[in-house]
Amino acid sequence: MAIAPKVLVIEDDALIANELQTIVLELGCVCIGPVMEFEQGLHLAKTADVDCAIVNLILGDKQAYPIAEALVARGIPFGFASGVFQTDIPQEWLDRPFLDKPYGIASVQRLVEAVLGRAPSAIIAEERPTRPAGMHPGIGAE
Repeated sequence: MAIAPKVLVIEDDALIANELQTIVLELGCVCIGPVMEFEQGLHLAKTADVDCAIVNLILGDKQAYPIAEALVARGIPFGFASGVFQTDIPQEWLDRPFLDKPYGIASVQRLVEAVLGRAPSAIIAEERPTRPAGMHPGIGAE
């Protein structure tokens, strides 16, 4: 039996954070968070025992790039899930998997697979029909 991957979720919008937590759990992963504040996100990026992370680019009024830098320093793979246009992301971060908001379970599954380099579990997720999903090409556009 495979051990469920631990996914750090950093998202400041409560509704989106709760939905993302639900999706991560439905994928068979362990959800660390969701973390809604920059300082706590940075602390956990530096200390948490996780396999990967999903990071919103803007937390309150702060950009999350220091969180991304902390994850890189620890060798923790991650992707961005954000409403920010991908063209507004600095060049050094464009190689990271990116997920447009709004999204659904299938697109989050593809993001987690891209970050981990494997499927999160044997569960095959199906897109929820009530919520539109969007991703940039290269991760699995819908």
